Amino acid sequence: LTGFKIDLAPCMRSGIQAQGVRVVVEGEPQTRDYAAIKALLEDSPLADTVKARSLAIFDKIALAESQIHGCPKEHVHFHEVGAIDSIIDIVSAAFLLERLQVTSCSCGPLPRGGGRVHTRHGWLPLPALAHSPIEGLDDFYVGLLHPVFVPSHLLGVLTLNNARERRGEVATKDQRRGPGGDPQ
Repeated sequence: LTGFKIDLAPCMRSGIQAQGVRVVVEGEPQTRDYAAIKALLEDSPLADTVKARSLAIFDKIALAESQIHGCPKEHVHFHEVGAIDSIIDIVSAAFLLERLQVTSCSCGPLPRGGGRVHTRHGWLPLPALAHSPIEGLDDFYVGLLHPVFVPSHLLGVLTLNNARERRGEVATKDQRRGPGGDPQ
């Protein structure tokens, strides 16, 4: 995968110091279909476990999109998720989980916003239609008129979610937070 660079720089947001990570894409954003992303990952030098986690996330996205668009998942064309920055986002998460030796995780219901978002298909309602057929999605509306999470993040969490917990019943051993960022 070429045509990008990763910028690392310390940052401060709302009084929280963190390490900022930004994917800078050179040129026009490129889109890919599921088959191209699958081939790209399978042919990569990544560890098998990183490939498997990354492919599992893309597979869930493709399955949900195929149900919405009425086509086989191999023919699903990804716009935003097929771009370099989204591929790096998903693969980096899988890579970091491998490096940190994370074998399982769990999450409670996820907050979701509402309203509409502009995509290459035009204006679509939130939550995105592709969220509807996702098995295991447990969410609740928080009254915001914008996206609360990115679909690729949602599917990453659901792919790694080994145990479904109820809100308020999840105990954490260790907790870390990043600075967050604009949902743009």
